[in-house]
Amino acid sequence: MTGGPSAASVVGAVISLPVIPLGVLGQTAIPGINSATPDQVGWPAYVDQVGEVVHQQGEEDDLVILASNYGEAGAIDRFREGQLPAVYSGHNALYSSGPPAEPVKAVVVVGAMLEKVRPYFAGCTIARSLDNGTDVDNEEQGEPIAVCTGRLVGWNSIWPALRHLD
Repeated sequence: MTGGPSAASVVGAVISLPVIPLGVLGQTAIPGINSATPDQVGWPAYVDQVGEVVHQQGEEDDLVILASNYGEAGAIDRFREGQLPAVYSGHNALYSSGPPAEPVKAVVVVGAMLEKVRPYFAGCTIARSLDNGTDVDNEEQGEPIAVCTGRLVGWNSIWPALRHLD
């Protein structure tokens, strides 16, 4: 016995720690073994893509971002660096922060929440899909970024419908 790391330690490190380069991570079995690994990929790119959609809308004073989950909301809050409007989410404890304040003319909806949001607006247009650029499939990869306008009811009617605990 040499006292070096055991094979189990090495395998455990490769599966659980970010030691595999992103360029090859999607070609390995690791994302299928450890779901936390792919969910750590792509957040700065996703936030940049949300930012592009926001900035395409022009006037941002009456625009908010609605994220589908706390991961999206947290990444936008973390990486927006003051360049994006406020982000809201009905996911878990973020729901208790409440809905956006008035006036809100447009909402940039990020992720799977789009179908829940769509009935409350005159129109929602998908501007693009999230792409982490690394060929790593995760919960956000391929999800829409949409712009919804023409709100049909008040936030006090919409907000309870967006609450989800999962």
